[in-house]
Amino acid sequence: MAFLGLTFVQVVIPVLPGNVSTVVGVMLFGIGLGSFLNIVGIFIGSLTNFLLARKFGRGFASYFVKQETYDKYIGWVNKGKRFERFFWISMISPGFPDDFICLIAGLTKMTLKKFVFYFLLCKPITLFIYTLFPLYGMHVIYDVFQSF
Repeated sequence: MAFLGLTFVQVVIPVLPGNVSTVVGVMLFGIGLGSFLNIVGIFIGSLTNFLLARKFGRGFASYFVKQETYDKYIGWVNKGKRFERFFWISMISPGFPDDFICLIAGLTKMTLKKFVFYFLLCKPITLFIYTLFPLYGMHVIYDVFQSF
């Protein structure tokens, strides 16, 4: 439960990079349980972001990021299906500020059902990449240095 709480908090109040907690989860609990706990914690945190933005609006969402980042992404809100496409692409692609994009999604006309569907369809793929690449990449680097 403590790890789920940490994962949830790092999504809602981003104090750590997300990929740090995902790697730690797999190291502590193994690939199966660690990945499951990562997905559950990040999903609950992302859903919370979505619902908080839906309830408290733009002012709340802008509180969590620099104005420059806010301005960059807020332009996508309610532009037909563009935001939905952008949302699922950002969930599946590394490098996007996913936690903030979930806040932005709460400001759009996207339904809760679509949010959950896109998130659960796409985000586990990215989490898998974020977790396994650093974890197994460290092993490869270690093996290379051991061979010298």
